[in-house]
Amino acid sequence: MASGSPTPNVRPCMGASQRTNPQGTHLTVALPPSAVQLAQLKTQASRAFAMKNYDQATKLWSDALNLGPSDEDVALIRNNMAACHMVKKRWNMAVQECSVALSKQPDYVKALMRRGKAYESMKDYVKAAGDYEKVGDW
Repeated sequence: MASGSPTPNVRPCMGASQRTNPQGTHLTVALPPSAVQLAQLKTQASRAFAMKNYDQATKLWSDALNLGPSDEDVALIRNNMAACHMVKKRWNMAVQECSVALSKQPDYVKALMRRGKAYESMKDYVKAAGDYEKVGDW
């Protein structure tokens, strides 16, 4: 068999990630079940959001939070949940989700902008301006 050719009858397992090392060899790295589950839930939630099924997307992202994701993932998920609340005009819930996202990742511009927009929608222009100013400072 030629060098660099894949090994016959070897398939990556579910939850495996394909990586290439500096020598160009493909490696299969197994991910822990919770990481696989998290990735699946995030993908399903994103699809639900794209299909405008905002309540389903929020539920799936909420389920993903129960898997103990990293702070970065929590920030992303909470910001995505806030997007669902924004579409449904649930401004207070959007503010809450963005605030949690920002507690995990204080420099998350997208969450600041979204929270500012929610404040603006609630006619709380002082808080909206505060969030927009923070973005301008970066």
